[in-house]
Amino acid sequence: MPDKHFCGADDLGLAITEYASLVKSQEGRVIGFAETERDGVYTQADVNKEGKILMTITGPPPQGESDTLAVARILVTALNARGDDWGMPREVHDGYCDCKAEDVTNPSNQLCIQVVRAIGGDKNVWKSLGKRTTSTTEWTAEEVVRAAEVRLLSKAKRLSRNDRAKVVIALDANRLPAFLMQEAKDSVLGQLASVCKALGFAAVWIIGPRPELSSCLYENTQT
Repeated sequence: MPDKHFCGADDLGLAITEYASLVKSQEGRVIGFAETERDGVYTQADVNKEGKILMTITGPPPQGESDTLAVARILVTALNARGDDWGMPREVHDGYCDCKAEDVTNPSNQLCIQVVRAIGGDKNVWKSLGKRTTSTTEWTAEEVVRAAEVRLLSKAKRLSRNDRAKVVIALDANRLPAFLMQEAKDSVLGQLASVCKALGFAAVWIIGPRPELSSCLYENTQT
């Protein structure tokens, strides 16, 4: 049965807009996703009969760091849903942090968030987009994994080992519904956790369009 979700963007501390998304599942596995417009962009993904993922994005690509704060807010909401108690993040662009959030009960404890697009130039996903332009690309689960791995490795090269240990990486798949398809999600979670651990990040999350569609890929639980 499809999982329908209707909300105002104020759920995440954003401007109020009408929004709806639909998750299609079969035997408990996600095989489709579609949503109404968010900031002028529509996204959709489906698994075809050959098991490949067709992802469609319509509208202008995100400019610069336009989605940064929205992605950080989704991350913090997901963390709080599991029992954390973070205040809403703010953009800081302070060294290696794009956004920071404070522990509500202990403000000196801060969450440093670095937002990284989950897919870069692969298959010209972003390059082919413009106003009122549609990009449709075909992906295997393995290609989704490799695209995310390249982004993680690229980010790691720009940070010292010491800095990585302080950063929570938010892999921004909030407009990339290929990551929501079950086979791709399972492959990413199964193959990249060890990569994230080796790179030494404090934690890595894959951020979807909603907190409940976001997943923790890796978290350093050592104190």
